[in-house]
Amino acid sequence: MSVKAKDERGEIRLPTEPVKVSFVEKPIISLFGLDVTLRELLIVLVIAGILAALWFYRKTLLHLTKAHRESVIISRDLKNSFSVIKKDLDKITEVVKRNASFETKELEINVAVKKIVDTLDKIDGYLSKDIERLE
Repeated sequence: MSVKAKDERGEIRLPTEPVKVSFVEKPIISLFGLDVTLRELLIVLVIAGILAALWFYRKTLLHLTKAHRESVIISRDLKNSFSVIKKDLDKITEVVKRNASFETKELEINVAVKKIVDTLDKIDGYLSKDIERLE
C-alpha cells in the first residue's frame, strides 16, 4: 500500500515505501502444541460430516441390497413350494378319477397328503428363518 498525503499548506509529501501487513488468525484450540484456527476446525468438521454421510449411505445401501436379496430368496422358496403342492394336488385328483380299489386310492392319497404336509412344514421352517433375517 502506498500513500500520498497533502498537508494544510497544500504541499504534497513524498510517498512512503509500501508496508506489508500480514494477518494471522487467532487459534481457538491448542492441542499438543498445534494451534487450530476456526477455519481449520470448520474444514475438518465438513470433511468429517461428508465422510459420515458417505459411510451411512453405504451402510444403508448395503442393508437395502441384502433385504432385496433375502426377499428374492423367500419369493423363490414360496414359488417352489406352491408348485410342489400343486403337483401333489393334481396327483390326488388323478387318483380320485381313476378306477381303482378304495384301499389303493386311500393309500396313494395318504402318501400325497403326507408329502404336502412335509413340504409345508419344511417351507414354514425356512420362511420363518428367512423373515427373521430380513428384519
